[in-house]
Amino acid sequence: MSLNSIKRQVEQDYLRYKTAHSIVATEKDNLKLVQKKLKNTEQARLAAQSIVEQIQQNIHRQIGGVVTHCLHMVFGKVYSFKILFVRKRNRTEAKLVLISHGSEVMEPLKEDSGGVCEVAAFELRVACLILHKPPLRKLLVMDEPFKSVHSKKYRRRVKKMIIELSKRFKIQFIIVTGS
Repeated sequence: MSLNSIKRQVEQDYLRYKTAHSIVATEKDNLKLVQKKLKNTEQARLAAQSIVEQIQQNIHRQIGGVVTHCLHMVFGKVYSFKILFVRKRNRTEAKLVLISHGSEVMEPLKEDSGGVCEVAAFELRVACLILHKPPLRKLLVMDEPFKSVHSKKYRRRVKKMIIELSKRFKIQFIIVTGS
């Protein structure tokens, strides 16, 4: 091998080195930019998550509070209502939970013989009406929403609850009953 060919080879290798060095420097700068964007994205995600958690707490306080209050009005402090927010398949789902004597009622429709689910469902309708944006006309027309509430004591309490809700939220109820 001649000295000129070695010199050309060294010059080619040096050019490849300079090109590679330049590419590495550019990629380091790109990596810094991507890392900064990632950091900003993570901060934005954490801020959004915090806002979502506050909204969820507010929803639970508004809806869960109204439903629990009405369950207490009709059945005493035996029942309460909670909304649990659970992450499933990268989505947040609301789980509606009926609590009796401090424990979750696993199958409320099977265990309910006194209309507890009907009272809770009624209150969820009221909450949806109250919280709807834009506001809807505050009128609920229902056909026998409390047909499983058989006890006269509970029926009187249901009547009192409906009157209180009507006054408190300025809702007009039209309810068809079988009795």
